[in-house]
Amino acid sequence: MNSQADFYEWFATAYESQYKAIDSERTVRQWNCLLQTVLRAGKPAPRLRLLDVGCGPGWHLPHWHRRGFTVAGLDVSVAMLEFANAEWSREVSGEEPLLYRADLLNLSGPILKAAPFDVLVLHSNMLHLFSPEALPSLIGALHLLCGPGGILMADFTNAALLKESFAETIYIDGLPWEHDSHFDPAQGVLKQAWTNSVKSMTELSWPIDLDNLDRLFRKSGWTMQSRVGWDPQDFQAPFHREWSEQMRCVTIYERTATG
Repeated sequence: MNSQADFYEWFATAYESQYKAIDSERTVRQWNCLLQTVLRAGKPAPRLRLLDVGCGPGWHLPHWHRRGFTVAGLDVSVAMLEFANAEWSREVSGEEPLLYRADLLNLSGPILKAAPFDVLVLHSNMLHLFSPEALPSLIGALHLLCGPGGILMADFTNAALLKESFAETIYIDGLPWEHDSHFDPAQGVLKQAWTNSVKSMTELSWPIDLDNLDRLFRKSGWTMQSRVGWDPQDFQAPFHREWSEQMRCVTIYERTATG
């Protein structure tokens, strides 16, 4: 069971307001350039089916659509998917959005009938939201969603950022929220408490051990094709072959086994 599902259901409205400044068009433009270097090498098929895993409010979906993909979104939160539906309606005319609600740690429902997809994208540090113990189950679910030869793209943030502590008061829709962020070394997890006038809940994020992650993907039939440093603010050359764990990165895996 995904223990964070209740948090995102509750936080969806605040998320839409707090993070709307994310430049999803630029992110998709940059990611698509990197993706095409892999697709041209081995998979030059037209109109590939792309699933945004953990699509949240759906900000990336219209931009992938405009780049020639048949897109769908998946999220555990009904509220997030409602925002995604509204975002799609504002940005795309004449087509209904393909949106699925599912828990990646207990995968069931219509999404399984829709698979396999050609490309899975996991934006906004999606993989950090799962504990190391949950990663095998998560990767197993991703395996079910993607066909043989399919591609998965995911970004990661650096461990140093996840271990920074701070507290602040922010205003969402004109109302104050307390945001307290601290790393719990005993549990190895970043805890971000969000508190409004009614309720307080905590979002959890775990650092990624890339060597362990690669091992788990290999065990599930995936092969790493590319890993590059990513600076989305570098408009001319956002990806860097030389990178360190002190910066963000994007990794591409290919599903090379059918087991």
